[in-house]
Amino acid sequence: MYPLIYAARYEPDPGRTGWLLVHRDQSGMRRVAEVSDWLKVTAVSTSSPNTLKSQAEALALWWRWCVESKVDPLRTDAVRFAGFVSALQSVPKGLPLTSPIRGLPGDPRLRQPTTVSQRVVHIKAFYRWAMANGQISAVTGRAVTGFKTPRAPKTMRASRLHPQQVKVLLAAPLSPRNRLAVALLYDAGLREGEALGLRIEDWCVNRDVAAVFGCRVSGGPHLHVRRRLNSNGAIAKSYYERIVPISPRLTAAHRDWQAWAFDHIPHSVECPYLLISLAGPTRGREWSISGFISMWQDKVKTLPGLERATPHLLRHTWASELIDAGVPSFTVQELLGHRSPSSTEVYTHALSETLTAAVAELSSWRQRVLGVTR
Repeated sequence: MYPLIYAARYEPDPGRTGWLLVHRDQSGMRRVAEVSDWLKVTAVSTSSPNTLKSQAEALALWWRWCVESKVDPLRTDAVRFAGFVSALQSVPKGLPLTSPIRGLPGDPRLRQPTTVSQRVVHIKAFYRWAMANGQISAVTGRAVTGFKTPRAPKTMRASRLHPQQVKVLLAAPLSPRNRLAVALLYDAGLREGEALGLRIEDWCVNRDVAAVFGCRVSGGPHLHVRRRLNSNGAIAKSYYERIVPISPRLTAAHRDWQAWAFDHIPHSVECPYLLISLAGPTRGREWSISGFISMWQDKVKTLPGLERATPHLLRHTWASELIDAGVPSFTVQELLGHRSPSSTEVYTHALSETLTAAVAELSSWRQRVLGVTR
């Protein structure tokens, strides 16, 4: 049997996803302890299933290349790691990285530069952790972590839903809970993990409620996005708390959901989470990440025109529409929770209608202020 190394998905708890690295050969199947332990640790710091999967797949690619190249991944050096990265860049997808076949620049079968860069970043993160925890020597750790990550062209444009797609989504016959979840993404720009980790105490609809939870933020209805460990594995990406105003549509969605939950799942009032599970053994408890993903696949991606829509795409759309509406980019940056202005730049592209209106407005301004008529 040819050695096989792959990333395997499992559920450590109901509704929570974990990943481990498996090495299968003639002697049987075993867990790659070093990588699997790291994946278990890093799962605590991120709630994104896609990130966890990407980390596991990156280490699987690297470990597989090492085994096939007869290299000990725990005692490697910069030359061998450079050879692996070169294979990532030049070997067509679907072929073993040890294959002698190479693609020419521009070959659509090659991995995207952003994918290669992401894989390298994940592997370096593992070696940084392994070095800090005595799993590998400092020489090996520095050989990998000191490797310069290949630069990927910076994407200056984020995808977004178009107006017709937004109309389809908002008109969809969703349950009150699912409609609130969608509203948190589209009307507040929350990430999936941030929405699933919201607690009742994070929702301040008026001063009286805010006072009960010790909130001293002035102004209208708002919610708090806080990073904390949650029993469903959801976690906010940023370590910094941020405040997001609550829109009228979001207020209505929350009110409808609260009324429905009170009538149909009375014991849910004991759950501290805003979004809860509606079925199964976790009914009335916090909504799991896997449960949310299942809902998205069944209720949203089946809508016409939204077959490829992702939850994060709603956050992109919210940010892009804020820019379209004339909201200053530094304000959008604060609402999104970005620490760097460059992270917000990808949303500064506008709809063609907005661009046309902007040029027309410039013409009017020139005529009014400068007296230019052409």
